[in-house]
Amino acid sequence: MESYDARYKKALIKEHSKIFDSNKSIIESAVEKLNECPVCKNKQYKIYCVKDLFVHKKCTNCGLVYLDPKLSREATLAFYNSEVNEIYNEKKFHQLVENAPDDLENYSNYKIIKKYISDIKGKRLLEIGPGKGTFLAKAASDGFEVHAIELNKSLIEKLKKITNHIYTDDLENINVAENFFDVIYFRDVMEHIDVPVPFLKKVHKILKPGGVLLIDTHNIESLVNKATKEYHTVIFPFEHPLHWSPDSLNYACSSVGFIKNNVFFDHHYQTLARIVEYLYHPSFTFIFPPQRSKFFTFILGRMEWILSKGKVKRIDDKFSIFISKLFGKGAKMQMLFTK
Repeated sequence: MESYDARYKKALIKEHSKIFDSNKSIIESAVEKLNECPVCKNKQYKIYCVKDLFVHKKCTNCGLVYLDPKLSREATLAFYNSEVNEIYNEKKFHQLVENAPDDLENYSNYKIIKKYISDIKGKRLLEIGPGKGTFLAKAASDGFEVHAIELNKSLIEKLKKITNHIYTDDLENINVAENFFDVIYFRDVMEHIDVPVPFLKKVHKILKPGGVLLIDTHNIESLVNKATKEYHTVIFPFEHPLHWSPDSLNYACSSVGFIKNNVFFDHHYQTLARIVEYLYHPSFTFIFPPQRSKFFTFILGRMEWILSKGKVKRIDDKFSIFISKLFGKGAKMQMLFTK
């Protein structure tokens, strides 16, 4: 029986062949060309990176990193319902693991929201893309009236144990009254939204005046992202058409009427060891990593070995986190906005 990694890689290559032909030319019917930043409409850009033939551009005005051409709506939906996504979900959502990283991040984010919300009982909270419902369950147990937007059928069945308020369509298509929610939260969602301004406008519309919006996403300006670029896991063209920094996310949210309240960073995973790991072992989101010289590969291997040693590892951990905090370049960010 094939391993998990082998099954995943084979399925991912199959999906790649639906976007690029055997001559490495893009299949026009599978993509949409933007020719401008999807947030500020600026046409000027720099090439951020190229991964598996997909081109990522960086807007010279607002700093957004975006995929262009991006997958068409049909190709995107097909990918989310593909064998690749189901194999990925085997570990992401379907395995019950105590204190999984996703759960711990959700608990941490919930603490942020609680600091800004008084008298929780009865207040309406919407989570977009709740996955297995860790955050939602915690909020419900504290007295929030919880609502969810989730498209995955198997996850919807699990969420029914937490709430009856489940929307099974995209945010733009659901019928919700204006000024309805006190809190809106989503984690690892913003990078999936290929048309962000209409999405944020709808979020603004259904949030009450004075309400709280918390967005958790990776920071494309983090030290580890800047050092590894296409080698980083989050550069995944099939699912992540956009990549945000604090400045670009604030630009987009401010443009629809939100007011930035605060920004928090997760400074873990910023170590030199982590950077070397990405470069030496290209992540599961890289299908065709470029060939390297034997010498460079040897150097990376030796660096990985050295950085794994006790004292060196401790120094790396402490110094890297210190530098990350000093420059405000955390690997993940949580941005809090109010209406």
